[in-house]
Amino acid sequence: MHVGHALRYWCTKAAGNQPDDRVLRYLQSVYSFRAPHWLRLMFLWLGLGGLLAAFAELWFLLHAKTFTPPNWIQETAYVGLSAPILVLSITLWRTPLKVRRISAAKEVFGSAEAALTFHVVASCDSVSRWALPTQSGPMLSADSLLLAGTAGVAFALAIMPSVASFHGFLAAMLILLSFAFMPFIFVGLMMAFSTWHRTEGDTLPYLLCVFSKSLP
Repeated sequence: MHVGHALRYWCTKAAGNQPDDRVLRYLQSVYSFRAPHWLRLMFLWLGLGGLLAAFAELWFLLHAKTFTPPNWIQETAYVGLSAPILVLSITLWRTPLKVRRISAAKEVFGSAEAALTFHVVASCDSVSRWALPTQSGPMLSADSLLLAGTAGVAFALAIMPSVASFHGFLAAMLILLSFAFMPFIFVGLMMAFSTWHRTEGDTLPYLLCVFSKSLP
């Protein structure tokens, strides 16, 4: 259950009559930033704009003679990514994730025990870990760390001939490290600021996996 499943879910429109409304209410209570729709969309687009600006920084690194992206791209990346995270830090994330889960279970199902007995068929690996930093615990599996390490070595070997200085090499590695967290940030933005919706077909397992892995 990788970030591609999340991308398909958030890019599909509402469809079907499943899952139960309680599933959506629970997920909204645990992960969503409670604000008017227009305000949530504003922070969502700020965050996505920051991600695009970070990609632009990488492009300049690989195609320019020196690492000198325009100032407005750097500022867009910093503001776009920091503003949504700052807003969540002083609102939703002031309450620990475990507390939010228990509170949502009591609010939606009556009790945490009733939520655990709610029958959901979902065969999946852990997926809510992609909602950094709303998920406590290990951020990456061993397989993901091995893949990230291999990609990092390959990236370093590829850029060494074109980087003019050690400072440029460090900047490149810093960008690579930030890109390792891009899936976390993307899915975290979508979970917090987008709208949870009914789904069906190959996007339904993602929704049910997040729900089943998020129960207290």
